[in-house]
Amino acid sequence: MIGRKTALSIIPRSESVLARTQIEMRSGKSRLIDNLLQGLSKRDPDLDQDLMQCGLGIQSCYKPQTIAKVVFSKPALLLVVSGSKEILLSNKRYVAKSGEFLIVPADTEFWIGKYPDEATGIYQGLGFRFDIETIQEFQKSFGQGIESWNLAPHWHAPASESSLEWVAQWLDWSRKYPVSIQIQRHRLVELLLLFAQAGLAGNILVSRSPSWRQRVSQMLGVDPARAWRCKEVCKALGVSESAMRRRLQVEGTNFRELLEEVRLMSGLTMVQETHLTICQVADAVGYQSQSRFTDRFKERFGVTPTALRRSGQAY
Repeated sequence: MIGRKTALSIIPRSESVLARTQIEMRSGKSRLIDNLLQGLSKRDPDLDQDLMQCGLGIQSCYKPQTIAKVVFSKPALLLVVSGSKEILLSNKRYVAKSGEFLIVPADTEFWIGKYPDEATGIYQGLGFRFDIETIQEFQKSFGQGIESWNLAPHWHAPASESSLEWVAQWLDWSRKYPVSIQIQRHRLVELLLLFAQAGLAGNILVSRSPSWRQRVSQMLGVDPARAWRCKEVCKALGVSESAMRRRLQVEGTNFRELLEEVRLMSGLTMVQETHLTICQVADAVGYQSQSRFTDRFKERFGVTPTALRRSGQAY
């Protein structure tokens, strides 16, 4: 029989083991975050535009940034590496700090803010965008067990060590080898599986079939500068123009509005994630005039592309 004094001494020991485990977990995540910060500092900026085309983005800023009316055509995971990021939609607010994810569904309008770390003076984050083909590939491989997973919507979650390891490996790999959409898509399926098994993929797998907004937006986003016509998009998607108009109307938009949204969102991404000049960005997303692009950009997002670009530069 264990005496009272002996029994009581067991509790602090178990608590100390738990405390040590928690400290080790925190130190493990801190080490991975430090590795990510080092990896980001070593990146060649000339590669960022290629990565963006694969649905991956690197963003940084040295002054706070606030952007209104943001709508993703693809669901995304946003990892904060340094500083903090918040999103507002309706009456809900979600804040992610270093080592935390925001999980954002497609077709949802929100306000976003990014804030540099007080100690280092910089915000750094990574974004992972899941196109329709990536989600379909995931469903093809793991769809049989998807019903047993928790698909409740989650907007915010701390990064696990496994997800941080995945990100660190991707960052290291992308520095050494040419970018391939096929390989990146395969790797994004791995990341999505990590989140699905943790019950955190609801906002990404919110629908078994993409909305018509998503389908059209993804097609337009391949070449936003192109003089797209509704007729050619309908032909490619195998639907009549009248049916397309009805379906987009049900989803609260129309072809012209969607084309401009895609162009402006593509411009927003390029301003933040590439080193193209604002004139080059305007041309790349289908605006013949930089001033027209600037006016439409500010009208939508509440900030000019030049001011947004400057807040992301170190002085």
